[in-house]
Amino acid sequence: MSQSFIVYSTLINTLLHSLVSHRAHFKCDTQCESNRADGVQQFSRAHMLCLLWVLLLLSLDEWHVNLINICCKSPLTIVQLKYKCLFRCMSRFPDGPDNMALTVNGQNTTSFSAGSNLTILCSSQSNPPAQLQWAFRGELVNVTGPLLELSHVGEDQSGPYSCLAFNNYTNMHDNITTHIIIASELPISNVTLWAKETNLVEYNDTAVLMCSVSNGSSLSFEWLDGNSTVTAGGQVLLSNGNATLTILNVTHHYQGPFRCKVSNGISHEISAPVHLNISYGPSNTTMMITPMKDTYKTGSKITLSCSAESSPPAMIKWIVDGVYLNQSGPQLQLENVTQGNSGHYTCVLHNTVTSRFSSASAMIQVLGKVGIVVFTKVTFLY
Repeated sequence: MSQSFIVYSTLINTLLHSLVSHRAHFKCDTQCESNRADGVQQFSRAHMLCLLWVLLLLSLDEWHVNLINICCKSPLTIVQLKYKCLFRCMSRFPDGPDNMALTVNGQNTTSFSAGSNLTILCSSQSNPPAQLQWAFRGELVNVTGPLLELSHVGEDQSGPYSCLAFNNYTNMHDNITTHIIIASELPISNVTLWAKETNLVEYNDTAVLMCSVSNGSSLSFEWLDGNSTVTAGGQVLLSNGNATLTILNVTHHYQGPFRCKVSNGISHEISAPVHLNISYGPSNTTMMITPMKDTYKTGSKITLSCSAESSPPAMIKWIVDGVYLNQSGPQLQLENVTQGNSGHYTCVLHNTVTSRFSSASAMIQVLGKVGIVVFTKVTFLY
């Protein structure tokens, strides 16, 4: 072997020793080409020279990942031959462990029923990969590696589970802990709320809502009306372990949305909302007369308006002195009033769903050219 080759080798070994002492890890691959048959020996020299340059560059930045492409052409003119060496090298220095994570059965929950099989997965970012050890309630268990598997767990296996990571290159430690609850109760799932009937009539009907679950045990039920908690009392009844809500002679103030919250020692879930469509009215009927004056001149215009609280909206008809007018709707227009327009005016409201009626009345008198309007409101509910 030539003396130059030995020099190259010595320099490279020195650099390698330096990098290894810093515990650098690198992967390299070279591709070199020669244009003569005796390129084997020359390949070794070109290879060594390229490697020398790469290692020199690597030694300048010990704490970063480097991707280096070097093309060695001239001035490599050994025995008046030209060589091309393409060298790729990536180095990464040890780090970690950090950014640890734990999952149980691939889920976010940490509550499970007795008898379940659990697979706890631990991960960390570390170079080289960290050694992983498991602990339960602060005591090491005879399990290493990223997986801790538990079969047919019991309540006595509830507690903190820890994954301990150690990088024997960096001499650094890290750990992560999760608290697992094992209970005799079954986790709650698929809470369903349904109403016996959603279209109800105020004062006539009773609302019945029932809550159920597909899975779960030792259940506790709570009812919500909007953001308020529903409690038993008066017309509100709770039965079947609070799983059934009954509202007697329901009023339109109980339209919801209703939701059912179910919980036990290890989980809880809330149902989708249910709305009640409660028909009511007409009630609080009022009649307005505009303009409201003490007297009117002949030829004036008078507008009578009638309204009430009703769902669905009530039908409105008009009566004068006991005779139905051929007009309906919330307003009655009197144009160019004369003494003949005097009389007792009544609006009659009818809710076709509740079958209830309501009315309001007013007396209007027009005397000669100057009329005096007398307004007397009378409301009937029947």
